[in-house]
Amino acid sequence: MYKLYILPLFCLLCLSSMGQNRLWQPMPFHLNSGPRFFFEDTVNDEFIIMGEFWRVDDSTCKSIIKYDGQSYTRPFLDRRFISTPVTAFRYQDYLCYGGYPGVACETDSQFFWLDSLNAIALGAIPYQGKMLIHDQFDSFAGQAIGGCVIWDGQGLQDLHRLDTAIDAERNQVMAMAVYQDQIYVGGNLNLPLKEIIRWDGNKWTDVGGGIPSGTFGWVWDMVEYKGSLYVGGAFSKVEGAPGNNIARWDGNQWHEVGGGVGTNRPGKEAVIDMMVYEDELWIVGDFENVGDIPTQAIAKWDGERWCGFNQDIEATFIQLGVFRDTFYVGGIIHDYYGDSTRIYMAKFLDRSSPDSCSSPLISSEIPLHPKISYLYPNPGDTYVYLEVPTYQEAEPKLYDLKGKVIHVPIQALDNTYKIDISNLPKGIYLIRWGEEMKKLWVK
Repeated sequence: MYKLYILPLFCLLCLSSMGQNRLWQPMPFHLNSGPRFFFEDTVNDEFIIMGEFWRVDDSTCKSIIKYDGQSYTRPFLDRRFISTPVTAFRYQDYLCYGGYPGVACETDSQFFWLDSLNAIALGAIPYQGKMLIHDQFDSFAGQAIGGCVIWDGQGLQDLHRLDTAIDAERNQVMAMAVYQDQIYVGGNLNLPLKEIIRWDGNKWTDVGGGIPSGTFGWVWDMVEYKGSLYVGGAFSKVEGAPGNNIARWDGNQWHEVGGGVGTNRPGKEAVIDMMVYEDELWIVGDFENVGDIPTQAIAKWDGERWCGFNQDIEATFIQLGVFRDTFYVGGIIHDYYGDSTRIYMAKFLDRSSPDSCSSPLISSEIPLHPKISYLYPNPGDTYVYLEVPTYQEAEPKLYDLKGKVIHVPIQALDNTYKIDISNLPKGIYLIRWGEEMKKLWVK
């Protein structure tokens, strides 16, 4: 009788252990408020964490710490540093931090301020061997400016008179990007040019109609991914296409991205930070679904479909970073697996195992265009041939109607692909080549 109880008890313990597998893990230290920016310093192999916190565990800390994967330290400039640092970057030999009242930089032997800049510096990106530094500038070299400056390590210059396009006192630049050799600026601009503008080489102009006024427009982040510029924020539409807080700009027109993101609290949803890592676009913010997939404040997009992570937490994430191939999020976890103690930063333990993914067909990124030259015979039963305008090394892909990739032999013959469908069950399939899709009937 004794032996009969051993196996059930062992299995019960296994199931209990399996139920405790979690995607998130709190940090080995406790912050009293949320991080606003992460920076992986590959030179010193450190993860820089900065934001609105002023205590770490029981120690006072002025909003910036460095983490080595095990424990944290405070940089030497902490005692005299700016309040609420919100960005960091490396340029030449300098490690620089931005916030209010400007930008401060350090090397192994010195510490200095960009003295002519009186600003709340919110971000920086590389541009033609220099750095673009943006937002809320009161003055530069004693003169009022708006939006952005260029720093070459020696001096500062105003960015193409951005103050002629926006009013820095009433508007905020929250994001910048360089796409197709043009500078893009986004934020809460409240302009006739509509929340996002670009420098075309001669003047500031709109971006395909932009984000129309009156749609709660706000751009939080921009990033280039697979040849397009992805724009995230809080907006319901972009010119010519639904937005739902994320949209794709291809240089000529706007496209939606798989239905966008949403919540059960309309008007509160937003994409706040984005990052490209290992050929996937990751987003964080305040949302509970991507397309028709449930998730909790984080999701990934591979150009064809969304994948979500919907474990038992309630959160709003405002920052995503990576250090030594591990993801970290900053924001607020309101409910951590039933524990209502607020957590402001956590480690993402398993990004390779989403709870669910959408079908590629949900995304308008994959339209059913009639641009493929010819698919024949259709219906087919043994082989079909796909003639395309120009040969590319990328082979066509075959999907079933649930979005699952079907692997079949494909032979390239100049501008024609010979596709073996002899072992496929009868039904309707989809053949994708590039960004175009054709229906295939197998008889």
